[in-house]
Amino acid sequence: MPSTTFCPTSVSAPQLSSVLRKRGKTPTTVDFLKLAKAAAWFDTDEEACETLQNAGFTCTPRVVEKLLSASKFIWMTCANQAHDIFLKSLGDAPQLTCRLPRLRNRTGRCYELAYRGCCQGNKWTVIHGETIGPHGIGRMGHAWLENNGWVYDPVLDRTMHSDVYVLLVGVLVFKRFTVWEMHNEAAKCGHYGPW
Repeated sequence: MPSTTFCPTSVSAPQLSSVLRKRGKTPTTVDFLKLAKAAAWFDTDEEACETLQNAGFTCTPRVVEKLLSASKFIWMTCANQAHDIFLKSLGDAPQLTCRLPRLRNRTGRCYELAYRGCCQGNKWTVIHGETIGPHGIGRMGHAWLENNGWVYDPVLDRTMHSDVYVLLVGVLVFKRFTVWEMHNEAAKCGHYGPW
């Protein structure tokens, strides 16, 4: 529609792109992903709200929460892809003889699972230390397995290079145990750890 007020040359006013919705409309899942991908990362609710308003969407707490969630999803996807590329450049991880694949409940069982994993794959070393816990918990005691610069975390059921693991969970190593040292400590103390 011609707009002589805003465009003195009588050119039609630009229309909103097909990605954007009319003001007041709630964005779809595709819209959330497109906005999150375009902005890369949101640190605050205010940044997410500003992005939504600039795109012509309503800015309610629920919509902001969904956009923040989409942003975290996009960020994690990119981080996982970068991690996969990093692993390929390093070479193959050692054979996962320590893996315990068919466990459903892993939370809070790191010492037990590290012990059992080391018994199963005795070339791995059990590490007792401290890592960053889930959101809101802070630092906590943790156990994992290590072999030739690679880590297997039995709670996450994931293998990664030790450098990546240190950056990911802020590792502090307290003690390392071979399979025989681990058996001796368990026999003395009567539990899986920490020792």
